[in-house]
Amino acid sequence: MSTTPREDNDHANARVGTTVDRKWRLDALVAISSVAATYKATHRNGVETALKILHRSQSTYAPVVERFLQEAHLANRIDHPGVERVLDDGKTEDGSVFLVMELLAGDTLEDRRSAAGGKLALDDALPAFDGFLDALIAIHTAGVFHRNLKPANVFLATDGRVVLTDFGRARLAERDAKAALSVEGLVLGTPAYMSPEQAQGKRSQIDASSDIWSAGAILFTALTGRRVHEGNSNHERLLHAQTKPAPKIASLLPELAPAVADVIDRALAFEKKDRWPSASEMRRAFWLATGRDESTLPAETKPATAKPDQGSPAAPARSEASQWLESATKKSDDADLLPPPVAAFVRTDPSVVLHGASPARRKKLSKTTILATVAMVLLVGCVAGIIVLTFTD
Repeated sequence: MSTTPREDNDHANARVGTTVDRKWRLDALVAISSVAATYKATHRNGVETALKILHRSQSTYAPVVERFLQEAHLANRIDHPGVERVLDDGKTEDGSVFLVMELLAGDTLEDRRSAAGGKLALDDALPAFDGFLDALIAIHTAGVFHRNLKPANVFLATDGRVVLTDFGRARLAERDAKAALSVEGLVLGTPAYMSPEQAQGKRSQIDASSDIWSAGAILFTALTGRRVHEGNSNHERLLHAQTKPAPKIASLLPELAPAVADVIDRALAFEKKDRWPSASEMRRAFWLATGRDESTLPAETKPATAKPDQGSPAAPARSEASQWLESATKKSDDADLLPPPVAAFVRTDPSVVLHGASPARRKKLSKTTILATVAMVLLVGCVAGIIVLTFTD
């Protein structure tokens, strides 16, 4: 049954107070996106968690369901305090797929930056940056590329952890040859934090180095208060990301220590070969650049579990949804032709404005931007085929 976004929103609100799968009571709606709604939930045994439920309008599209469930499989490859855990999956009584996730109290790096007036002082941001880079090392060690790193997906938990969220666009390094969920020429992610190769839709070139570029963009924005590539719309920012090198951070923040600026500038190099060769080396360089002794550099927190097989379920119990995913991952390359899930967080502090609670305003492209974008699509299309845009702010 097809539903409209308004109906999805109404239905998401109507779920509050109901029980899902005879054991999860939905206590409050805490976040909503165009693809899913996230609730604070209580299990019948009293444990509080977050429940992320795919909208009914999306649940009929197998590729969307596939990518939604993939978030659990990829996140659970990494037993690391900086990676959001998915505890279970299943289906609601009306057939919508859901994920059971750990309940995180705190706010995002984007929230923290906004609350500080748009940018953070380096000293205030150090714990967040250190934890973020440690988590990035862990996911790369596990063979996972995130592909959608941005301040809104870096969660600063009240227990001191820095947690990476939203693995809905992540993929496995070992699946490069299969490419079951991605196609060349497909643009996935957030334009303001996309590496050049990601913005150009060069799927086969998106790897750990692409995440390192996004990490540099996160540090750049947190410290300067502006995006690497500004623009009046996502399309304009995408065009800039495809064609323009990042500005030197010192041009916007001249008081920043040159050593720190060098770390960020290298991460943001237009050519992959000029970036940091690994997140581990970037973390070490950042530690030293901020005046800290190498002897005090904490050991990397390695993932504690072995990598499960690609078909492993999101939780010990094999639900119907998990079994469906095993067969779905063998499907064709058409999977990404529908939009993947958008990030959704859980905050337990009711005073915090919920991210994703309302759609972002979209501004119209100027004629110049439209012509430039069409020209770029034609140019890239000659090399990589038709570009399908599936991105968020």
